[in-house]
Amino acid sequence: MNGRLIAAIVAFLVLVPVTAGLLITEQVVGKTGTEEAAAGPTDMLSGLQYVRIQRKDNLTKLGFDEGEAAGILTRMEGYEKKWNIGDPVRDTVALLLDQTDDLALLENSLCGRVSPARYTALQLLVEDQNGELRVRDLDALPRFESMGWYDTDRPMRVASAIDQIENREPDATKMGLAAVFARQIPMVLDRQSPWGPTMFNNWSWAAVKKKWPGVQAKLEAYVATMHLVLENVTGDGGLCRTQ
Repeated sequence: MNGRLIAAIVAFLVLVPVTAGLLITEQVVGKTGTEEAAAGPTDMLSGLQYVRIQRKDNLTKLGFDEGEAAGILTRMEGYEKKWNIGDPVRDTVALLLDQTDDLALLENSLCGRVSPARYTALQLLVEDQNGELRVRDLDALPRFESMGWYDTDRPMRVASAIDQIENREPDATKMGLAAVFARQIPMVLDRQSPWGPTMFNNWSWAAVKKKWPGVQAKLEAYVATMHLVLENVTGDGGLCRTQ
């Protein structure tokens, strides 16, 4: 084997790993800088459409059983009448949106472009009354505004822990929002029962209802209110469609 051939082989053996390394590095950087960054946390419910005909289906996907969903649907019908939903002049939700000057707050809370609106809407629709979270009466509001408890409790931590994951439980949203209303977010983060791993039978909606009996009614009132508000902002001509 002559000297030139040996030199060519050596050069080839040196250059191939370097070139391959550069190619691999470009692929990893490209994926990390674009695909993964754009995707963010996994949200298996990102495709929910907040429209009237999808109400029952949405409630099922949020984790409510048939009886619970029926109760929420009935509550929504009552709210529609109370708030004159759809009335071109007296629609309470539409009036509140029009009277709220902070468009950035509305977009961040209701449009779900960064975080799931089913959680971020809490900051507009729920208030702290002497340490207890309650759904706000929209008829009594002059406008939408952010409630201070939201920044203190940081409920999006619940979404990241049990809802925005690939192997989420079917009722993860219901359980997660229940933890928010029960003011038990630390239990979720520590995966303590009844928000613990299912393999150890530590995940239990029945246990939540038994230990915090008032939570279910608050949760159902919130979901009914949230769905109606999101129907407005995500519908044709709505805030989230036009901004």
